[in-house]
Amino acid sequence: MKPWLVVVVALAACKGRGDAKKVCEEAGTKYASCVEEILGPEMAAMARSKDGVAACSRDDKTVAMYKKCLPETDCTKFMDCLEGYAQDTLPEIPPGSRKEQCEAHVKDGLRGIALEVVMRNEVVKRDDDALRKAQECAGGDSTPWEACIESAERAEVARYGVLRQTECEAWKPELAACVLRQAGAKDCDPDSYPMWHLPRAEGPPGPRVAWSTDASYDDDDYTEDAFLGWAAGHTLIIKDDKRLRAVQGGKVMWTVEDSSNHFAIAGGSVVAKTSTDPGGLRIWDVATGAATSALANLPVTGFGIAGDRVLAEAEYGLYEVTAGKCTKPTCAKKLAALDEDMISETHTLAAWRGDVVIGSLSSVLVVDRRGKQKAMIRFGDASDVVIHGDNVILGDEKGVAILSLAGCTKQGPAVHVPSSRYQGEDADLPEECPQCKLATPGCVIAQTEVSWVATVTPAAVPGGVAFNDHGIIPRTQFLGNDGSRWSVVTDGHGEVSGDDKYVYTATLGPDQEGPVRVLALDRKTGKVAWQTDLEAKSPEHVDASVAVRDGQLAVQVGPKIYVLVLGT
Repeated sequence: MKPWLVVVVALAACKGRGDAKKVCEEAGTKYASCVEEILGPEMAAMARSKDGVAACSRDDKTVAMYKKCLPETDCTKFMDCLEGYAQDTLPEIPPGSRKEQCEAHVKDGLRGIALEVVMRNEVVKRDDDALRKAQECAGGDSTPWEACIESAERAEVARYGVLRQTECEAWKPELAACVLRQAGAKDCDPDSYPMWHLPRAEGPPGPRVAWSTDASYDDDDYTEDAFLGWAAGHTLIIKDDKRLRAVQGGKVMWTVEDSSNHFAIAGGSVVAKTSTDPGGLRIWDVATGAATSALANLPVTGFGIAGDRVLAEAEYGLYEVTAGKCTKPTCAKKLAALDEDMISETHTLAAWRGDVVIGSLSSVLVVDRRGKQKAMIRFGDASDVVIHGDNVILGDEKGVAILSLAGCTKQGPAVHVPSSRYQGEDADLPEECPQCKLATPGCVIAQTEVSWVATVTPAAVPGGVAFNDHGIIPRTQFLGNDGSRWSVVTDGHGEVSGDDKYVYTATLGPDQEGPVRVLALDRKTGKVAWQTDLEAKSPEHVDASVAVRDGQLAVQVGPKIYVLVLGT
C-alpha cells in the first residue's frame, strides 16, 4: 500500500481570507477527485468535509502545501507531493536514545492512526454526521485525539503504538536514521518506510512441511497463478498457465499440456473446460492422466460437479456427463433445452434436491431436470457466486452474504436481493425482472461487510464461508450459516480453504515482507491453533492459494507449493 494512503487519512479533515480560500476550494476539488480515482468513491466520500474549505483557509501550513502541490496535474504525483510535503514538515524528533526517539515518533503518529481508525468506521459504528464530526475532531489540532474517540478505538490505537515502538527500536540504523529524520540520513525513500500496522495473530508451531514442488512445471520465471485441488489417494492436482499435472508424495505422476484456467475434481477424474475451439470438456483420469473429452464441438459456458458427475451448460442445453465413462461416446446426456431468455452467462452449476442450480454473476436459477424454471434469485453486480449445498454464497463490493436456497425459493418464483448488505429496506427492482419481489427474512440468512478497499474471494467451508479481506488491515474472516462470525488480523493473502476444524490461510507478514506462514484458525473462534513457517521472506510474486483434503494441506505462495500432513 502506498505510504501516501496514511497522508490521505491524516489530511482528510483539512480541505477547504481571499487567496487562501480560492486555493483551498481548488485543492479540495482536486483532492477528492484524486482520492476517488485512486481509492474509490467510498474513500472520496470520507475525505470530503462540509466545513473543509473554511478549516483549510484558516491553516497557513495547509494552504502552503496545496499551493506547492496544485500544479501537479497527475493524481499520483499530486498525492506524492502531499505525502512529501507532510514528511518534510513533520515536527523534529529531539536527540536522545533510540527508545526515546521512537517514543517521540510514535507520539507524533498516533493522531493520524486515530483518524484512520475513525474513518474505517469498524471499531465504533457511526452515522454520517457523527463520523464527520469525529473525523474532523481527530484530524484537527485543537482537541487531544484521545477525546475525539471512544474507549474501544483508543485501545485499538494503543495496539498500533505498542507494536510500532517495538519495531522502531529494532530497526536497522540506516532505516531508523531516515524514518526518525536523524542527522546524516542517506538515500531515504519514504515509499520503503515500514507501515503502521496491528499485531498479526500467532500460534504455536504446527506440522512441518512434508514435501514441496514448483508451482510452475518448468518455468523459472514464475509470474502466473497456480490452481490447486486434491483428488482421492492424496493426489494433488496443479494447474499453471501451460500445464496440468498430478503429484503424489512429491513425485510427479503425469503432466499434460493444457491452457484452461479452471478445473474441478469429479470422482476419479479431473475436468476442465476446453479453452480453444471447437469447445467441450476435457477429462483426465487422476491415476494415469489418460485424456478423453465430452460435448466436443459445443461451447461450454459453465460447469459444476455433482458427485462423480458433471453438470454443464452449452448452447442453451443442460447436460449431465459421467466423467469416468467418457471413453465411450455415451458419457454425455442432454437433460433439457433451456429457455434463452432465462440464461445469462453461466458461471457455475450444482445439483440441489433433485433439481439443477445454474449460477451467474447476476442471478441463480433453479430448474428441474427437464429444464423448467422453478425459481430465480436476482441480485446486483456480484464478484463471486458459489453454490454450496443448500446455500448460495454471494460476494460483492459491499460484503459477503449467505442465501438459503430453500428460504429464497419459498418466497416466490422470482426474488431480488439488491446486494450482500440488503436488510429489507426499500429498493428498486431490476428492469429486466419486473415480476421480482424483494427478498424477505429467511432468504438472506447471514451477512458480513468487507473493508472499503478490499477485494475478496469467498470460499465455502463446513458451516459457512471464509475469506481474506485485503483491506487496509488484512484480515481473515469467517461467516457462519447461523450468523456467527469472527475477524482476525492475519495479514492473510490470497484464497483460503477449510475443513471441519480449521480455516487455513497463507500470510505474508506486515507489508508482505515475511515471514511467510500458513495459519490454522479455529473454525468456531478464529484463534490461531497453529502456524508453520514456510519462508523467511516473501517472494517477488505473491499469489497465494490453499487446498485441503483428507488430512493433507497444500499451500501455494508465489513460485512454490508446500504440502503439510495434518496431525503430525
